[in-house]
Amino acid sequence: MKTFLKTIVPLYCAGALAAHAAFDRYVEEYPFTIGIPPSASNLLAELRDEIAKILAAGRLAPLRIHYADEIYRGYYLYTETLRDLITIGAAYPYLSPSQQSAARAFVRTQCINAVWWSMIENPPTNGARRELYVTRDPLHGWGHRYGMDIQNRPRVAGLIGLELYARTSGDWPLISNYWSNILDYYSRNDMWGGSLGYQGDLYGTLGAHIAVARMAAMVGDTAARSQALARLSQQFPQHTNFAAIVNRSTNWYYSFLASDRAAPLIFHGWLFLNITPEVCRFIDDRPALRAAALAHIDAGQHLFPLWWLHQAPYWTRWTGDEGMGLSPEILGMIFPLERWVRRTSHHQLAAWLSAPVGRGDCYYIESLINALEAHGTTVWTRFPTAPCALLAPNGGEVLPELSSVPISWHITSTVTSVNLELSDDDFLTTSLIASNVPNSGLFLWTTPPAFFTNARIRVSASDNPALFDTSDRPFVIIPEPVGLLLLLCPLLLRRSHF
Repeated sequence: MKTFLKTIVPLYCAGALAAHAAFDRYVEEYPFTIGIPPSASNLLAELRDEIAKILAAGRLAPLRIHYADEIYRGYYLYTETLRDLITIGAAYPYLSPSQQSAARAFVRTQCINAVWWSMIENPPTNGARRELYVTRDPLHGWGHRYGMDIQNRPRVAGLIGLELYARTSGDWPLISNYWSNILDYYSRNDMWGGSLGYQGDLYGTLGAHIAVARMAAMVGDTAARSQALARLSQQFPQHTNFAAIVNRSTNWYYSFLASDRAAPLIFHGWLFLNITPEVCRFIDDRPALRAAALAHIDAGQHLFPLWWLHQAPYWTRWTGDEGMGLSPEILGMIFPLERWVRRTSHHQLAAWLSAPVGRGDCYYIESLINALEAHGTTVWTRFPTAPCALLAPNGGEVLPELSSVPISWHITSTVTSVNLELSDDDFLTTSLIASNVPNSGLFLWTTPPAFFTNARIRVSASDNPALFDTSDRPFVIIPEPVGLLLLLCPLLLRRSHF
């Protein structure tokens, strides 16, 4: 019987999870990392140093790299308006307090200067240079590259960055201030099915719909949220066909680099650029899709064994005709899937970090953040839509007794500490889990040695009990299998008399 119960309980839990594993989980849950050990302090120091360079520079122009034999064929990265917000948002939890304050000012300045109508950067004469070298003419190759490549690239990275920054910083008033601009851009016909393509139809751009759905929830725009969810419901089924998305990426958005001359000398991982952890989770949840995606990045690593070293002396057509070296884009194509899908060890992720190409080298810095977070504990937690929200356990879970379970919450940043309580009778009575817990958003709780069928948790501000939230639905705490059997025996015996 003990073996039977150990088998049945996990199956029951898996069934309960499967029932909720619809597409909405990729909107409603996001990863939250804590417990990064001191052994990763070198990565943290490097991250803060790279962000300091961005904050000191202010607005940054696109990055020009030129490893080719003809100067007019310069290659440009980070051309999208607000692209840096993905980097700032991902880095924000790990910045010093003074850097966080500077980051908030930086983002607001970026939004003031944003080219909202197109979400693409002006020519690279606007903003500080990213390059580590002095260039006499930063426009060398811009017109050629814009006409052949840049104008067709997806332009939705700024939407992803806005939501990520607002979520990690708590700066949701920024979204409210610019909501009309965001919604106007997101709703434009030429961005969604017009002359420039769908723009949110690659693994790397699906995150734009998730971002808009979340931002709409926070500003109370139910129509915009419905629009974003409708686009997701259209796109997610299409993205189970991996070959079709590869074809869409290569032959539409990046067709210039798919010519007979260029294709054999470039890794075509464009479909993954700017991919979010939530979309990586979508891939990871589907075995056939997971295998196809990993095989694709394996092919890139086979083509360029030193893919992580951007100046490795490969002869390519990637960074200019008859050029040498790789674009930092290859980090953005491979690193997120190694982190979130293959779940590569933090040791290996850190070993793949070489050096940024210049200031604000977003793909390098975001790879650095992935390596840093891989050292800690990451928990998928519910997206907050209120000033105070208990995110997990939020209902339906089956938790063993005396197990370590993360309690996660979101509460306004002005609250310094919270109280956590447990109830099994809809809060007629409660037992204190912990008081004056720092408002970090996560607490590791050891479940009690008891059998609860109606358990719920409440989080409240320590200095304002009226600011609270509870689990939406009950969850269950079960004893060890033998104990559970003893509890069930009277019920089974009683039923046998009928």
